[in-house]
Amino acid sequence: MELAWHFLGERNGEPILRDGRLLQVGEWYEHDGPLVMCSSGYHASTLALDALQYAPGPWVSLCEVDGTIERENDKLVCTRRRALWAYDATEQLR
Repeated sequence: MELAWHFLGERNGEPILRDGRLLQVGEWYEHDGPLVMCSSGYHASTLALDALQYAPGPWVSLCEVDGTIERENDKLVCTRRRALWAYDATEQLR
């Protein structure tokens, strides 16, 4: 298990996953299909600055990633991810 950064979109002031579900901090999300970078699995980046370039919105979360993990230079895809906290960073991103 390791720590990584993930940015999320928002709906009605709440952080949402790319599939439209509301993020539940502390809940493990598990992917049981094939891992495909940028397409299938749970994504994150080791560095917050790397994660920012993929940000669909202003919410940032520090996550634990686990299970099978595949890596590229600036991102990873994994079978398990859990947000430890999430924060609306709109003001900091301006």
